Amino acid sequence: MDDEGSFESATKSALNATSYTLRDWLSRMKEGNYDRYRKLLVNEGRIALWHMCSRVGVNVNGVPGQACRLIETYFSEQLRIFFKSQRGSSEWLPFKQSLLTHLPLTMMSCVQLASKMNGAPFRITAGMARIYLACKGFQFTLSEIIKSELEVFFALNWCIPILTNVEIGHLLATEVGMPKEMLPGVSIIVDSAEFRLNAVHRRMLRTVNDLPIDERKDYLGTLSALHLVAGCVIATALFLRFKGVDPAPRLADLTNANIPFLRCISNIIYSLTVLENRNVSSDFLTRKRKWPY
Repeated sequence: MDDEGSFESATKSALNATSYTLRDWLSRMKEGNYDRYRKLLVNEGRIALWHMCSRVGVNVNGVPGQACRLIETYFSEQLRIFFKSQRGSSEWLPFKQSLLTHLPLTMMSCVQLASKMNGAPFRITAGMARIYLACKGFQFTLSEIIKSELEVFFALNWCIPILTNVEIGHLLATEVGMPKEMLPGVSIIVDSAEFRLNAVHRRMLRTVNDLPIDERKDYLGTLSALHLVAGCVIATALFLRFKGVDPAPRLADLTNANIPFLRCISNIIYSLTVLENRNVSSDFLTRKRKWPY
């Protein structure tokens, strides 16, 4: 068998194997609910991480979004430990200053970990990290860089998702029958939603405020990665004129969410990543939606 045939066969086998375990894997992910109350990075921090990933060559496969989530989780864990230890208010400023002093190194550690735990083309060594940081005016030794990566990994309880949101999006899109030609579109929409995650949350909050109190429970807290990605897949299906069955019911079943909730997320993502993009042609903006929402 030729190389291309072998690759196609291996890919098909991998997708078939994934389909058998997808529901179990999603159930474990929903049980964890790791990011429900995670504090989001401010826009400037998100931009800085995206730039860092781009400069070191790992701005692919959802690595920047994953790095953002890792550093958000890391900071949340550091704050939890600080307040649990009941340290006095006099220690707050030194604690905060320590975090800020090591922020560039912590960011790089999160980028390193995110790039290692997915299918990125290559990994970032401590030497590469040292060169990048030095070019930005931050001097750290190789041992400090290695130690920081280990400390961040430890703070995350040795637990890092093996898939980025882009890769999860590919799995969900395949599960609802979207062809592989649409997967690059899923990647773009997921990355765009991750980059504008603060705006997505703000619009979600405005939507929640318009709902009756008894209907707000599904919308409270930080939007989970799984539901965000499901909304991205629905938005991509609309953007690329997917001709198959409406993916929302199947995705709602897979992610244990109600359909209006996912449609709300997808509408917000569609608006932020497509309708507000000035480079989108007027032809696309006049297209009719396939599904009534």
